[in-house]
Amino acid sequence: MNRKGCKVMLNENVKLKSSTIKKINDLTKKVENKERVESEVVISLLKEIFDPNEVYKDVQIPLSFLTSELGTIFVSALAKTELNDYLSVAEICKITGLTRQYIGAEIKRGNLPAKMQGKVWMVRKREFEEYMKKKK
Repeated sequence: MNRKGCKVMLNENVKLKSSTIKKINDLTKKVENKERVESEVVISLLKEIFDPNEVYKDVQIPLSFLTSELGTIFVSALAKTELNDYLSVAEICKITGLTRQYIGAEIKRGNLPAKMQGKVWMVRKREFEEYMKKKK
């Protein structure tokens, strides 16, 4: 996709650096080839497009972009990121019937490896499956 193509898909007033366009092209190729993409790559590229001067704490992405051809590429890329390899504590509770307190205690004891994302503990699906095998 060239500079003009990106402008049409975003907005005529958006001025993108050639390095940003290259990153968009790389992302597009990865999505088309059904390759995995790191969430940080997608998120930083969205920040580069919609908040290049890092003015805002949270980037505002217009719905018109998300429903555009280019926006669907970004949405598809996020769907293929490692974020989908994790379960939240709430999801684990639904699956197991165990309480949040019990799962939290298991995380603190080190029996269930987890990482904090924002304010939410996230557990890799693989780690959760191993944990459940040990519990049986």
